[in-house]
Amino acid sequence: MFDFQQSFPRRRPSLTPIIDVVFLLLVFFMLASTFNVDQKVNLQSEIVYGSSQYDQNPRLIKIKSNNLLINGVEADDSEAIRKLEEITPDLSQIIIVQVLGSTTQRMLDVMELLKSSGFSNLKVTGR
Repeated sequence: MFDFQQSFPRRRPSLTPIIDVVFLLLVFFMLASTFNVDQKVNLQSEIVYGSSQYDQNPRLIKIKSNNLLINGVEADDSEAIRKLEEITPDLSQIIIVQVLGSTTQRMLDVMELLKSSGFSNLKVTGR
């Protein structure tokens, strides 16, 4: 005769293979993704003397971590651009940019600010 009263304990599926698959997918996407975007910076490798001559008016920008020095006078970014526009009648004239212990990102931000203001002939020097 059949015994229908006897019950067997129900097996629960193991979660270990599912956790392993999720972990492998997590590692794959972490290694395959890009977290930052590199930007291209166009720097001239040589000075072209024929396109714009230096007219003896000093235009030296020293980049500090929180402000700029225009010909030795300290100013914030917007004020420095305004002063530079006052002493530079032709925006294609040479602007010398010197970095004083600030980060590369700060230098790139200042160069982008100068280019957006119309200054196209930037020469970067070290300290």
